[in-house]
Amino acid sequence: MQTPTTEATPTNPTPTTENGSENGSYGELAPEVLNAVTQLRARSEALVAEVGRMEIHKAALTREAVEINQKAQSLLQQEAQRLGIPNGTSWRLTPEGTAMAVEDR
Repeated sequence: MQTPTTEATPTNPTPTTENGSENGSYGELAPEVLNAVTQLRARSEALVAEVGRMEIHKAALTREAVEINQKAQSLLQQEAQRLGIPNGTSWRLTPEGTAMAVEDR
């Protein structure tokens, strides 16, 4: 975004106090600068809000992935029991669906 050029002039070019004029004002921003700042701040707030929504969605997806993995693990434990694989025995599942003992090395 290009910086707007202005024809603004100070409304009080000679402040009468250290902090500005008697009421502390230095003058008004040029309308195009005020508009640009307002638009930039609004866009920034929208981006922060979107990141927040994405974080909430990410947390929900992560929670779902954990639940799915827990269900898969539970099914594998049930099958190990059905197949007679002793608790604590290492085994693996082949792509074809065969439960195979894991060899100790």
